[in-house]
Formats: sequence, C-alpha cells, structure tokens
Amino acid sequence: MLPTGAGMIFRTLKVKPGQSVGVFGAGGVGLSAIAAARLAGAKPIVAVDVSRRNLSLARRLGASRAVSALGKKNLPKDLDYAIEASGDPRAMEAAFSSVRDKGGTCVLAGNPAFGRKITIDPFDLIRGKKILGSWGGDARPDEDIPRYASLHLKKRWDLAAFVGAEFPLDRINEAVALFRKGPPGRILIRI
Repeated sequence: MLPTGAGMIFRTLKVKPGQSVGVFGAGGVGLSAIAAARLAGAKPIVAVDVSRRNLSLARRLGASRAVSALGKKNLPKDLDYAIEASGDPRAMEAAFSSVRDKGGTCVLAGNPAFGRKITIDPFDLIRGKKILGSWGGDARPDEDIPRYASLHLKKRWDLAAFVGAEFPLDRINEAVALFRKGPPGRILIRI
C-alpha cells in the first residue's frame, strides 16, 4: 500500500512542487499517493472517491479538494498527473480524461476484474496525453522503506493516520466485519 502509492509519486512520476495531482480511489494506495503528493509539494491535490469517509481522510492526509465520483460533475480537468487506484474501469477512464494535453500523465495501478477493459479516445493520445501502468509504484524497498520510516519519525508523515481501527487477535471476527463495511483507513490486528 504505502510503497505503491508513494512510489508512483516519487519514483514513477517524480512529482515536483506546484504540479497538480488527482488521485482516483482513496483506499490505502490512493491515500498513500495523496500523502506523498503533499510531501512532494504538489498543488492542487484532488481526491476522487465514492465514499465520503474516504474523502474526509484524504483531506486529512493532504488533499486540497475532495470530489465525489458518484456524479460526473466537478471531476478534475487539466491535471499534470492522475493516479487511478480503485480498480474500476470507469475511474481509469475518468483519470485519463482528467490529465492535460501536451504531457499530462495518467498512471493506472488499480486491479480491475479479469477481462474488464477500458475505452480511451485515441485523439487524447495524439494531443499528447500519456498513460502508464504501475506495478508496486516502482518501489525500491531497501531505499524507500527507511526513507518513509525516517519521515514518520521526524513527524513529517503521520503513518498512524492510515489506521482506521485496531483489534487484538481474539477479536478478529469484529475486524473482518468492520473491514467488509469499508472503514476509512486500514485495520491493524495486534498479535
């Protein structure tokens, strides 16, 4: 989750201060990308999701704008970069549509159901939009994990904000039930 989302910002896209980033899907990977975009100095950072709770957490982690994906209104346009982390082909199409002509880049990281396809207008490619795939955010664990841990210890990256709930192992059934409801953040099991 963290290496993938942050890796897309720092490694795949190499986001610079002042560049705009949209993140489609504010689950674990998307939230990690949002937090990393904040650290990179991206502006604006737009979170797009179907869950109000996830959008609220996205704002807390650094999104300057939160947009409901339930309607097609207010979706971002002319972004430098878009990251799709939901696995929904419609979100993939919307993310690609949101990047600017002449160099805007969309990275697809979500995993749609096997056999699902996306549709893009080839004219968007002719106008200079780019689309990439990402496997694990191009992470380099021996370099990246210590970097993220150091940022956390220096209080520049609040990793605790990603935790939605904690349970001891003997309450795992409650944790699974909460997980199925789709809580914002991750669930930790204390062993």
